[in-house]
Amino acid sequence: MHVVQANLLRAPAGCAHADVLDRWHSVVDIAEITAAGGTRVTVVQASDRAGHVARNGIDYRFVELPGGPGAPGRGRRLAAVLAGLDADLLHVQGLAFGADAFAVARRMPRLPILCQDHADRPPRWWRRPSWRRWYSAVSAVAFTAAEQARPFVDAGVFDPRMPVFGIPESSSRFTPG
Repeated sequence: MHVVQANLLRAPAGCAHADVLDRWHSVVDIAEITAAGGTRVTVVQASDRAGHVARNGIDYRFVELPGGPGAPGRGRRLAAVLAGLDADLLHVQGLAFGADAFAVARRMPRLPILCQDHADRPPRWWRRPSWRRWYSAVSAVAFTAAEQARPFVDAGVFDPRMPVFGIPESSSRFTPG
């Protein structure tokens, strides 16, 4: 099983790739926890420049993606990257990237896509038709607790039959001093 975890929030401009991984520890923690179960993991990280870091058996690919979430060409670029990785599952970090997930699903219809909530809120009423369309192409969603999906279902964003998984969120690396 090869899981590609996509963190589509662009890394800080000019930040060294290794420094991004040190700053955004949850990107590393989620990948390493997944890999600890025997799954091959590749992380695709949106960035202002391309690059690659290998750390603890995880490949971190820094990919230039045009514009913000849902920008024209962005999903096409992401799908092209994924096609070269031979992924069995795409795990998108954040519900705000539904348009990107939808664009990938149109180009790779057999690739299962899981989108994970990161304190997202249901969209305003005028954006709900777009979200409904985007999430119709997603295989499942994940929240810290499955009950947190209820506002999205009630808003009509997710089909009531959408598989919802409860996945505890990554915590801090705080230790007593």
